[in-house]
Amino acid sequence: MRKYYLPLGLVLTTLAATPAFAHPGIAGHADFMGGFAHPFSGWDHMLAMAALGLWLGNTKSTGIVAAFVAFAGALLSGFVLGVNGYHMPLVEAGILASVFVFGLLAVTARRLPAALAAPLIAIFALCHGHAHGAEATGSAWLYGLGFISASLLIAGAAYGVMRVLSREKRSLA
Repeated sequence: MRKYYLPLGLVLTTLAATPAFAHPGIAGHADFMGGFAHPFSGWDHMLAMAALGLWLGNTKSTGIVAAFVAFAGALLSGFVLGVNGYHMPLVEAGILASVFVFGLLAVTARRLPAALAAPLIAIFALCHGHAHGAEATGSAWLYGLGFISASLLIAGAAYGVMRVLSREKRSLA
């Protein structure tokens, strides 16, 4: 039965991000609560953040704090670029790829060297940050603080779940 988990997971993650309709029903992009709610409202952001946390929780690496700090820093950098109107090509493709790649890494529990993992996390976080920054209106900095907080909360919660599961010798695969 386990041999079907990976192909099923790959199919579901590629279908999860629908760029044109990723966040239906969001009232605003202008304040802290709008920013905080935004990552919870779209499967693309939710799955990518959760998969990142699951992957990091399954790797047993000593650089977890650095990975989360780099993640937050890249989210902020992308957000600043988006708010200031800088164009980043293939942002939506990067977001979709993050769902796929982080999901694959989480399911396979693949350990990557820090020299590869850090830029990978940063590139995908930059895409997520840029997408949020480009959508921000009103008090963009409060919105940014909200979305970064929620993104860290989702990834951190998934990390915690995986650490508990790994203590009980369970995994996603």
